[in-house]
Amino acid sequence: MLDVLGPHEVRQLKASAASYDPEDARTVAWDFPTVPPATRWGATNLGIRDGTVVWLTVARELVNGQTNGLPVSFRLTDDTEELFRPQGAEWNWATAIVRRRGALLLDLDVPQGHWDGSYRFPLTALQAERMQADPLLYREVWEGLVRVCQSARHFDDPATLPDTAQSLINARCGPG
Repeated sequence: MLDVLGPHEVRQLKASAASYDPEDARTVAWDFPTVPPATRWGATNLGIRDGTVVWLTVARELVNGQTNGLPVSFRLTDDTEELFRPQGAEWNWATAIVRRRGALLLDLDVPQGHWDGSYRFPLTALQAERMQADPLLYREVWEGLVRVCQSARHFDDPATLPDTAQSLINARCGPG
């Protein structure tokens, strides 16, 4: 595949001010600047996480029969299962505890002005259990993480976000 797409540039994905996911932090993107751009915002690229190709986005010109002008994306499903949402399913914007391939994550959307950021932070089984058992603790962690994610410091340096968020979770729920 690399030979077909031609010369490439490798870049490590980084935490952004508007999103964080521990899986994205372990993903390397391979960009192919010599092929047609996949969108007006980016090049044809693929992502590799832990030695496995997890997505491939290519320009429509590279796919037989593709005529609609949109890039073609192939992605592995993330197999995320919602385990707990304290307000119920009708509160789809509220933070939730999810399981993805065995790992527990606190999944939250955070208002960032005119858009919402998407954040997923790792939890231990004990932390998840404590948060589910204590609605006040759950709310405290949720509100604390929203403040952390909205902090101007993390917009200036998003790489500090994961450790700060994990410190807050550990301080409130125990290290697990």
